[in-house]
Amino acid sequence: MVTDRGSLNKNNNKLREVIYYLPFIEIESEISGKNFVLKKYGAEHKRKNLMPSGIFDSGGCVLEAKGFVSGDYFDQAVDYETYQLIEKLRFSYFFTNPSTPTSLPGYISSENFECFRLIQKNSDESYEHKVTLTNGMYYFMHSLEKYYAFRSILNPHKAIVRHNDLRYVDRFPSISSDNDLFSAIKLYNKCWETYSIYDYADKALLARASTEASLRHANLSLKIFIDIFWEKSLNHISFHAKNNIFIDNIFKIIKPDLSTIKSNLESQIEGLRAARHKIAHGDGKNRDYINVPFYLVWFPNFWISTLENDSLRSDEALRLVLFMTLLKCDVSTWLVSHLPKRSPIDAYANFSRILPQHLSKDDPDLTKIAMVSLENWIKSL
Repeated sequence: MVTDRGSLNKNNNKLREVIYYLPFIEIESEISGKNFVLKKYGAEHKRKNLMPSGIFDSGGCVLEAKGFVSGDYFDQAVDYETYQLIEKLRFSYFFTNPSTPTSLPGYISSENFECFRLIQKNSDESYEHKVTLTNGMYYFMHSLEKYYAFRSILNPHKAIVRHNDLRYVDRFPSISSDNDLFSAIKLYNKCWETYSIYDYADKALLARASTEASLRHANLSLKIFIDIFWEKSLNHISFHAKNNIFIDNIFKIIKPDLSTIKSNLESQIEGLRAARHKIAHGDGKNRDYINVPFYLVWFPNFWISTLENDSLRSDEALRLVLFMTLLKCDVSTWLVSHLPKRSPIDAYANFSRILPQHLSKDDPDLTKIAMVSLENWIKSL
């Protein structure tokens, strides 16, 4: 919440221009969805004179919710909708672009999607913009510009976002903050946050809480959700294999290993449950879950396969069968790469992106080359 220092009256917060600025996101061109637009931060935004000086580098982009244009007057409903959109943008991006040590964009975290509310200053210069902070016990009013300087101090690598990275945002336009699935998505996004080197307990808790929130949304029990995910995934893969040569070939190759793959799936989910149980019941912390790569890759696939199964497309079934292939190898090796060979998780992400593009070109030679590369990867796991 943003306000001014001093006694507030009805006029102090009236008719203030506002821009929703994302300094650590770069776009090549405007990205539009059903309920949002991302635009480059440009001259027309600079003319508004809302940007505090000396805090942000040049570039970045602005987010506009449906019906809002940068520089419009502040509206509480638009503000609420904008920060819901941010969570959906994060989720869609990390679903399609899991950040790894050797991925091209470099180190990308949830902080890349930090949205800074640039709001017009009070005409009375004796007033200072404040932001409401909390330490868990009480609220505290702090200088907005100092807060923004603090939040931007990590200066992360800028993430280059393209239209296809945000294709899942429109899949849940009606999800609101009081919805269990929105809670699950927000908790998932928090697992992508940059943490202190001394803080290693939260991510196992967040991962398990996110899973349980999604189960409430889908009315699934903890006892059966793994089997439901497994069965639905196999059904999706079998259905789309009829018309997708890559899915068909991968599925034939991994079929002998399905029992091992399912066992690895169950073991990873049980490991998260046990880690959460230890933390919650005072049995000690588990440093094995400082990072949670399995959960960060699995949960979006669980969402698309089990919670959005009626609208699952061929490219998503391909991602599912590639995820099952990834489970052939131990999760501890997912991030290990021996250049020029990609790490298993990088190969999974790369094939998920490029194979649908190869099929769409309807080029037999290109498909054959991609198939050989794919088969070699599977054999190497």
